[in-house]
Amino acid sequence: MTDKQLKKLSRADLLEMLLEQTKLVDILKAELEETKAALAERRLEIENAGSIAEAALKINGVFDAAQKAAEQYLENIKLYDKEASEASKRQVEISAELENKSRVMAKELLETTAEKCRNMENETKRLCDRMLKDALKKSGEN
Repeated sequence: MTDKQLKKLSRADLLEMLLEQTKLVDILKAELEETKAALAERRLEIENAGSIAEAALKINGVFDAAQKAAEQYLENIKLYDKEASEASKRQVEISAELENKSRVMAKELLETTAEKCRNMENETKRLCDRMLKDALKKSGEN
């Protein structure tokens, strides 16, 4: 804005512009403080890292810890698989036992049913024979 334009502005407009500029300055000051703090923190990190070799050693420590965690995880999975495998074997044994019991029961039921059928067939034959004799007897009387 030119000096001429500034002179034409009212006092209220000038105060409003001043307030906006003050707010902007405050925002910029806060950003500058944040940036200074971040820079100080970064410098501290660099000082603590010491050298690239020390930083590499720290990174290696992280990788070692990650490797140990991965190995422990794999060991836990193997242990779980072993337990699950043993449980699965037991389930197979139980299933085989139940299947054998079911086969024995089915065989017994089949034998019992077959015997009942034979008895019913014999009884039916006996009744048919008696009815046939009675019918022949009645027809011989007539």
